[in-house]
Amino acid sequence: MTDDYTCFDTLHAVVPTRLPREEFYQHFAALYRQSDIGPYYDLVRAGKMSIDDCKRGKVMLDAMANWEHYVANDPILGTRTVGCE
Repeated sequence: MTDDYTCFDTLHAVVPTRLPREEFYQHFAALYRQSDIGPYYDLVRAGKMSIDDCKRGKVMLDAMANWEHYVANDPILGTRTVGCE
């Protein structure tokens, strides 16, 4: 579907999907939604992670859970003509 190697980043579908691409990305983004903070609390309590680390991680996971970002950068559906950053 694309020979743009910047799309080969494990975040974009570079082969045909069985689901419609929008639906595929909705399911993919759902994998990053966090509902249980217990493991993070345990890491903070054990001194292996700081509260600031948790906050930065939450921001990253929230971004990854937004399926519209995947569609915007999709090599087929996306609005960008070059790359998949």
